[in-house]
Amino acid sequence: MADTNNDRNLNAGELDKTYGQAGVCRLEFSDGLVTAFAAGKNGYRGSIYAGGTGQPTSNGRSFFLARILGSGQIDTGFARGGIVGRYEINRSASIVSVAVQEDGKIIIMGKSGDLYPALARFNMDGTFDSSFGVGGVVIIRTSGVNEGEAQRHKEQQELRLASDSHSSIVLLPDGKILIAISIYTDHQLIRLESNGELDKGFQSEGFVNVTVPPPYTIMRITGLAIQELEGSRKLMVSGFCSRLEAGGGDYPERFHKSFFARFHFNGERDVSFKDQGVLIVEEGDEEAELWGAAIQSNGSILGVGRTPVPSWGDSRPPTKAVLFRIMGDGERDMYCYASRTGQLEWYSVDTQADEKIVTVGNWFADSRIQGLVGRYHQDGSPDVEFGNEGDGIVTLPNFDFGWPLAVENNGLILVGGTVIHNGVSVPAVLRVLT
Repeated sequence: MADTNNDRNLNAGELDKTYGQAGVCRLEFSDGLVTAFAAGKNGYRGSIYAGGTGQPTSNGRSFFLARILGSGQIDTGFARGGIVGRYEINRSASIVSVAVQEDGKIIIMGKSGDLYPALARFNMDGTFDSSFGVGGVVIIRTSGVNEGEAQRHKEQQELRLASDSHSSIVLLPDGKILIAISIYTDHQLIRLESNGELDKGFQSEGFVNVTVPPPYTIMRITGLAIQELEGSRKLMVSGFCSRLEAGGGDYPERFHKSFFARFHFNGERDVSFKDQGVLIVEEGDEEAELWGAAIQSNGSILGVGRTPVPSWGDSRPPTKAVLFRIMGDGERDMYCYASRTGQLEWYSVDTQADEKIVTVGNWFADSRIQGLVGRYHQDGSPDVEFGNEGDGIVTLPNFDFGWPLAVENNGLILVGGTVIHNGVSVPAVLRVLT
């Protein structure tokens, strides 16, 4: 049999055919979309945990989680090859974030029943950790939104993505857990004890509401990270907000902007940052929705996203992908767009050791979706040596939808989402050469 690795073109941007099956690890024990990664620890360094949300059924959705070895093979020592489950019986479940503690235990976060933030913690063999919450599961009910309001809000939304809740997890050295999440009209930063209980020492209730100055209101929180700057550490919440445009008639348009809100670790707003702790990222009359962010070693922040999706009755052009950077003090440093025929958008961003910027997202054209990986220089210009399409953007074979991204210590790029296999969309992780 011929060695296919000898036949491959080693140009950056191609699949690493030594990984999984010709560059792809398919999670065929489930359906749906890979939405989150986390690196393994405590004996499993070099592995990753990949989680996601299954396709809807008459009984709702389930989440899935697997451990993938550095070779791209599913580790059957974790839950016999993978978990498919729910936080509560007969309620839909999703995963939007995965994190791994130093002791190797795995925390997932998503939502239960399209409304409540939910977390589960697993032991390294894939069993639920009974010391966390009830039977390994925590449901958070700090939101004032009831299920009727949630359903009405859901029916009004015209966002392309299926998930109505986006969140991130930060694990603290003392074992406490910070999460930032949007549940429809409520947007909160929440701190939990290591056993999953609300930490009432955090702003007396265990949570703080995240807001932006009027006339804007938050639409989605999409990220939470620790920003280290000149010896201090802050919490940075990111997402996008909107204001109603005057004269919108029966279908008023919303004007979208990205935002960052900075907090101290006790939950107080850091009022030294921009406008009383909040930055609305301005780029003239251009709109943008921030879907992914990454904090660089110097404290500057990379953001990626898209211009808003055209809806029936509005005048917006097709979406463009957005990439920008703000400095640690909130001053804008770089802002650029990428476009193709159809609609282009980025969802995740990371940096390589050589400081090149890597993005993952999707291209909507000709009634189909294609997952993409892009690479840029620090000034925002495309790295034309990445791939062979001339714009620093690579379309990978059968990559159907892209979402999470991670750059490994060896510089190789992991992306997650779905691939088409035998005519069917399958959750998958792919590794790309650099």
